Order: sequence, then structure tokens, then C-alpha cells
Amino acid sequence: MAFTLAASLIFPAIYGYVIQSDRFVAQQVTITGAARLSRAEILHLACLDGAVSIPGFNFTLARKRLRAHPWVDDADVSFGLPWEIRVCIREHQPLAVFDLGRRFIVNTRGEVFKAWAPGDPGHLPVVSGLRFSDISLSGAVLYAPPFKAVMNVLQFGRLPESVVPNRLITEIRVDREMGLTLWVASDPGRLRVKKIKLGYRNYSLKYDRLEKILLYLKKRQSVSEVDSIDLKNPDRVVVDPMGTESFAREDKEV
Repeated sequence: MAFTLAASLIFPAIYGYVIQSDRFVAQQVTITGAARLSRAEILHLACLDGAVSIPGFNFTLARKRLRAHPWVDDADVSFGLPWEIRVCIREHQPLAVFDLGRRFIVNTRGEVFKAWAPGDPGHLPVVSGLRFSDISLSGAVLYAPPFKAVMNVLQFGRLPESVVPNRLITEIRVDREMGLTLWVASDPGRLRVKKIKLGYRNYSLKYDRLEKILLYLKKRQSVSEVDSIDLKNPDRVVVDPMGTESFAREDKEV
């Protein structure tokens, strides 16, 4: 009984001394993986923007606060020797903006992770024509053909040397019957193409055909700009060029 009473008095005193002692204050906070979030933001979210006693620090709460930030995909906070706190951040990688009446940012896994706001990336492809029922929320696997088609095209656009890189796609319009149409920005050294009608399915074959067509058209001095290339049927590609009188009269099949 006496021992229990003594322990109940001594241990809290020892704990109070430990967490208040300068000897146990973190000497360094190392942050890795952050690109969008600043060091100051991360320190504030993790409650590390002041002197921190390592024995009294709530690592679990710090992880939860970091993971609650919309740009944070995952986060870990751990102790490192000698007196270091390590913060590892994995941020969402934005892939596109889905316009569903309100705009949302989608990551490379096809998951909506935040509503678009001023200050967010403005160079992402904007996808219109999808419905809320098409998109992936909280990691759910969906099989809606329009959503799968959009994700396939965006993944092709991430590949090195892609014939239509995502950085040039300004908009992807989804027609639930006819498929996808890409609106493409101009780029120095490339033939100017305004629209690419991809339809559904066989995107690998269609991109291969598109690459050959663009190479052919680039060699024609009379073609300076193309209004649209219709690849919905890869065996009957229709090119609608602009820039010459002879080509402007009618579409050309390739």
C-alpha cells in the first residue's frame, strides 16, 4: 500500500521532469517527400513548430493531422537517434481536373482527393462529360466505361515520348455514345492539331496510327494546321486540315 502510494507520487514527478527537461528536446526535424507543402506548413500541422519534448510528443496525433491535409496521400512521423524527429510525406500526384458541375482534382490512381481551388495547378487536363456515379471515391474500383476510357488516355499521356502528352491536353470531352475527344494545345516543333477524336477502346493502336499520321502531315509543307483527326475507327482515319485551299475543301481519309 505504501509502495503504491509512493509510486503514484514519484512516477508523475519523474515523467513531468522528463518531458520538461531540455535534455529530451528534439534537436532536429527531418522532412522528406514534400513538394507542395512547405516546411513551415508541415511543422505547424505536426505540432513541431516549437520546442518539442520527444518523450511527451504525440506521434499518433501528428500523423493524423498531417494525413488530414487534402494534398497529403500518406504521412509518417517517427523518432530517430540521437534526438531527431523524422517526418515522411507522400503527396497526391495530380493527374487531371474532373468538371462535374464543380471541379475536383484526381490523382494518378483515379481518385478524387480534393475540390479544385485557386492556387491549385492550372495546367491539368480538364475532363468534362463524366457523372458522379462514374468516378472513383475512397479507392473504390469502378468499371464505368467512360471513366476507364479517360484514365487509359491519361495514363498514355504520362508515358515518356507519348504522342499526346498530358501537358498538351487542355480538355477531354466525354460523349457517352461516341467516346472521347481531346482538345490539344499548340507546342513548338509540333504540327498544330486542335482536336483528336479517339472514341472508345484500342487506344494503343490509335496512338500508333496518330503518330504516323502526324509525321506524314508534318512533311507536307502545305499543311500548317489541322482542325481535327478522327480516330474513332483506326482503319478509316479522317483528317480535317486547315491552311491550304485544296485541303480546306474536303476531309481526307488516311
